[in-house]
Amino acid sequence: MTLRSLTLVALLLLAACEKTPNPVQSGKSAAASAASHPTRVVTALSPGLWQTDQVFDPVDFAAYETPLTDADRAVAEKLGGKIQTGSMCVSANDARSPYAPVIAGQEAGQCNFESFSLDRGTLDAVIACVRPNKPGRTLIVAHGNYSGTSFALDAVVRVEPRTPYDTIKGPMPEADKEPIRLHARITGRYKGACPAGEDVAQ
Repeated sequence: MTLRSLTLVALLLLAACEKTPNPVQSGKSAAASAASHPTRVVTALSPGLWQTDQVFDPVDFAAYETPLTDADRAVAEKLGGKIQTGSMCVSANDARSPYAPVIAGQEAGQCNFESFSLDRGTLDAVIACVRPNKPGRTLIVAHGNYSGTSFALDAVVRVEPRTPYDTIKGPMPEADKEPIRLHARITGRYKGACPAGEDVAQ
């Protein structure tokens, strides 16, 4: 092999080496790139005493295609245009993620998330509340700001006062029964440690 050929091979090998990424440097570059982008922020509740307010808009009875029964109208009038204030102690275990009962309130019964998404301080959630072995259920679709010390959510509340309850399948909604629909503003504030002897929400 001539000297010129050897020189050409050496130059090609040098170029190939320069193009091969250094694993250490690549790792540093990747870390720096990740650090420069905003990361997903998920904030749980602060454990302790929470105070909540549910402010319901008045019910527009003219918006119902089928007039409500007298019993359902009484339920709607009881909630519509009213403010419900409550307080609840949240345990450290329950505070690890968004907690459905503190959003829905104790009056709604046993409440759990059917779904929720918490990203960058915004919560989107569907909450189902029932009283086991009793008719009726409440569905809450909520969206808004959520942090460890406060939340402010706009919600659509769907009340089905006479939904039959099956002990195995749970609530069994009636297909031809129009539910009561309300709009609400739900807010919560962290008030600090629970008073001594205060029961923690279960």
